[in-house]
Amino acid sequence: MASTHVDEFSFDHPQNHGHGKWRRLKLLKLEDEHYSTISRKFYRGWKHPNKTKPQIRAIFKILYPDASLKPFHRYRAYVLTSPALRGKVKNPVNEQLLFHGTNRSCKLVEDTGRILLCGLMDCNLCSVIRNSFDVKRCGSKNKFKRFGNGIYTTSCSSKADDYTYNADESAKLRVMVVSRVVVGNPLTRRTNATSLTEPPEGYHSVIGEPGIDLNYEETVVYDNDAIRPAFLIVYGDMPVVEGKTKIQSIIANLFKTPCQTVLLGCVREFLFKNPVADSSSSFPPNDQTLYYPAPGELIHLNVDMSSHIPLALSILGTLASHYPLGGSQKPQAPPPAAAPVAAPPNAPSASGQTNGTAAQPSAGSTAAPKPSNASITSNTGSNSIPGGLNPINPIALCDYCQLRPKHFDGSKTHPYCGKTCANKKLNGVAPSNGQANNVSANSGNCHFCHNRPKYSDGNKTHDYCSKACARSANGPQRRGTTSGSTNGRNASHSPLPTSQQASSTAICQAPGCQNPPHSAGQDYCSIAHKTLGETLCLMCLQAPKMANSHFCSQTCIDDAESKGPMILEVPQGHVTFKSVAEQFKASWRHTGSSCPPVRRVYKIVTPAQSLAAYNAYRAAVEARGQFVSSGRSAGNENRRWHGTKRSCNLGDKGHTQFCSNTSCSLCSIMRSSFDITLWGKKTGWGRFGKGIYTSSTSSKSNDYSQNDCKSPLKAILLNKVVVGKGCKLLQDNTTLTAPPAGFDSVLAEKGGSLNYDELVVYNNDAIRPSFLVMYEP
Repeated sequence: MASTHVDEFSFDHPQNHGHGKWRRLKLLKLEDEHYSTISRKFYRGWKHPNKTKPQIRAIFKILYPDASLKPFHRYRAYVLTSPALRGKVKNPVNEQLLFHGTNRSCKLVEDTGRILLCGLMDCNLCSVIRNSFDVKRCGSKNKFKRFGNGIYTTSCSSKADDYTYNADESAKLRVMVVSRVVVGNPLTRRTNATSLTEPPEGYHSVIGEPGIDLNYEETVVYDNDAIRPAFLIVYGDMPVVEGKTKIQSIIANLFKTPCQTVLLGCVREFLFKNPVADSSSSFPPNDQTLYYPAPGELIHLNVDMSSHIPLALSILGTLASHYPLGGSQKPQAPPPAAAPVAAPPNAPSASGQTNGTAAQPSAGSTAAPKPSNASITSNTGSNSIPGGLNPINPIALCDYCQLRPKHFDGSKTHPYCGKTCANKKLNGVAPSNGQANNVSANSGNCHFCHNRPKYSDGNKTHDYCSKACARSANGPQRRGTTSGSTNGRNASHSPLPTSQQASSTAICQAPGCQNPPHSAGQDYCSIAHKTLGETLCLMCLQAPKMANSHFCSQTCIDDAESKGPMILEVPQGHVTFKSVAEQFKASWRHTGSSCPPVRRVYKIVTPAQSLAAYNAYRAAVEARGQFVSSGRSAGNENRRWHGTKRSCNLGDKGHTQFCSNTSCSLCSIMRSSFDITLWGKKTGWGRFGKGIYTSSTSSKSNDYSQNDCKSPLKAILLNKVVVGKGCKLLQDNTTLTAPPAGFDSVLAEKGGSLNYDELVVYNNDAIRPSFLVMYEP
């Protein structure tokens, strides 16, 4: 009974018998519950897309004398008295397990024999384990303190890995601390607050959320007793072992194919989900560790893995059916369609571009005519038009829309890009001329957004993809009717007065829920469903999105990219809508004018090829500038505004299809991104030369947003921009065609020849449109 009142991380706990001052670390076995919990959090928290998940080699529990843990428990008791946490039953002090990366000057836990803490003054790891954290040492490594003088942790293990460092070059493994953190009532922020020395009144911590100044979450506490190290994760790549077994040779030969990377990824994922003992580890066999091979690394198999081979081969076979193997031969191009359908008079050019480049001719085809240059409005008078993508062979374009490539299923090239265009052609629906058309009742896509497939509940296919689109089209949904009635009747109802809504037949807006809202004027029946509705995948609108992604799964990501370029409406109330709308309002700085309300936000889906070029440029800038190590985003990526001309009603209610008007700069940019070669088409002048202009001030970009159509709303683009190392300028320099030597961009600051800031980049791949924002004039 006495043990129930002793902290499980204390030397005095019965489970920790034999450990004490000189034995702080307790090696966890694979079957230990803590091992499963920590390893799961580590892998789920590894969110950097360009960093391969490493292998966990071992996990240690960090033990303390009872006297060191008492201040931690006193702080927990103090937080528990907070009015903000009153009535909270589960995890009443909001205690979380969070990651922290630091430097290691010794070779602690490099193997199981190295478990004694060193006495080196510059070994932060041993110092943290021995004495816990000290807020006074904040900034001793990184001078930049995003949320002031505090102790920084994160739920993102790959972010903590950025701060993990081995001073001893002979150390092969990496070590990360997992701490118990009393988060209490946190203040959430998306922008920096470098002057903080304590949490604001009424709060116990600060959580930095991704969106504006951060790419990944951070949690900061300002009291030494709010945190205690709890676990130590040892991770890193497996050493290369000489020689191969017969099974290893078979697998190695199997991977000698053009789709080697895909197959290796499949097996790596399989092995991660089915951990086995690794006999080559430096840890004893009883202390089994997960084995997760790195890309290109020889896969080591032992007897225990032989039972998994049939399933692994089955997975490989499935992949091979989707990725035909051709040995060393180059894959043959899909055969062209026998008789391409002629494009309508108002359809785009054969290349589907307005970026000022002609399509590259392929064998047996002629080059597409070069489209006329569009007149584009720039943020500062310079022109920025889409481009930077390889043109598409016109013969390979869909026979109906002439915008997207024909679908190739692995053996046959179909005449259309997808079922939507095939159904439209079959039903005689004329191609869009830039104004959103009503979709045929037989079309497979949502009748409102036109991009997502209709929702099917197993018994019936509805007219809309989700409740969000049904509500946008018809108003709030009611019991007894469905948003997707297939009998042609409108499912909308006249909105009820507020006083009657509580007793109305309105239903919760969460996917699949038919319960009434919790109270009048609300959209959801519970907090759980409200949270679900605010974090839905923007493609399927049925499941919650993944962290640091707009989609719920790789399936939805692939589906969106295959249909791109396109726009997906973000439901009001969604966290993404709130993030974009808040940035629009916060950056409206023109005095004498109030910020107009944001009415619609659309996520711009960029094709994979265009994203790959942008990501490659960002990686190159990051390699030069090492911005992540100073607490900034990779490549110093930021979101910036750009206003331009709109010639169609794209973005208005129900209008989600790009037009083919070559003078519509908005559609051109969203279809193909920016093209610096078309700079100067409107004014012929740029304050900082021939570049692509954006601004952090939404009201400045609003000055360049122009409607060449009848619309109740204006449009503005929020873009991802790789700023890199910016050269700050106060005066005009109209002769620039590239950033000054040693810099990646130009940061034009107000105070000289400008009233509001500008950001100028000189490379097409330094920028991609990310969101379309519709607001009242």
